[in-house]
Amino acid sequence: MLKPLEKIKLNSQAVALLGQLESASILKRIPLLTELTSIIVKLGGDAGGDGAYAANTNPTQAQKQAGNYKKGRITFGPFNIAIENPKGSTRSGTDENGDDWSITLKNHYGDIMKTIGADGDPVDVFLGDNTDAESVFIVDQIDPATRKFDEHKVMLGFNSLADAKKAYFANYADNWQGLGEITAFKMAKFEQWINGGNTKAAVSYTDGSFQKVDAPAPASSLTPSDYVHMSAVELKMAMFKASNEDNHSLDNIALVFDHWLTINQAA
Repeated sequence: MLKPLEKIKLNSQAVALLGQLESASILKRIPLLTELTSIIVKLGGDAGGDGAYAANTNPTQAQKQAGNYKKGRITFGPFNIAIENPKGSTRSGTDENGDDWSITLKNHYGDIMKTIGADGDPVDVFLGDNTDAESVFIVDQIDPATRKFDEHKVMLGFNSLADAKKAYFANYADNWQGLGEITAFKMAKFEQWINGGNTKAAVSYTDGSFQKVDAPAPASSLTPSDYVHMSAVELKMAMFKASNEDNHSLDNIALVFDHWLTINQAA
């Protein structure tokens, strides 16, 4: 069933719809209510009980190891997420020294379905509130004792690297020393990485035994003469795509702009 309404944090779109409902006529309220209901379902879980708060937050140790306990299921942007611990639940375990630990989650925590991370399981993810965030932040988590890369924690739905980093630490004990590096990817680059990149190696962190993996390799170099026929607006759009989706370097893009200006100013 739906997560309790008092636990649902409405996004800006839902708040705006509530404002419109106050002054709308009865007939106009119907489509507004339909849209608002859809948003609340996405935020709090669906009517079939398969939302974030449907997760079994107290699995046995054997269930944790086998991964065969009930998880919540939500869609966040283009990704299907299996929720292990919803926001407000307690995540617990035992460290390598045999000491028990527990933390109250400040964000939904789970994994991105149909992915494979460094530990052989799906890639772990913490969820923020912004389903339209333009960037995704990847934490190279390390073993605090050995300082070697362990696995990734994806920070999805955060507005800035600072917000993502703050949320990451908020979901661990105060003295946690497991953050090796945190890297920002634009959404298109992140989708390339999560769907076909090297998700078993560190993205930015280097400890001498893992090869650094940067953003996906760019396509072949841009050919400036291919763009001289474009208008200024068309060129800007093409270079935006070249930078954000195709991962071309700023030097290559600058060469295209310089060549375009030389040809078109002369004309």
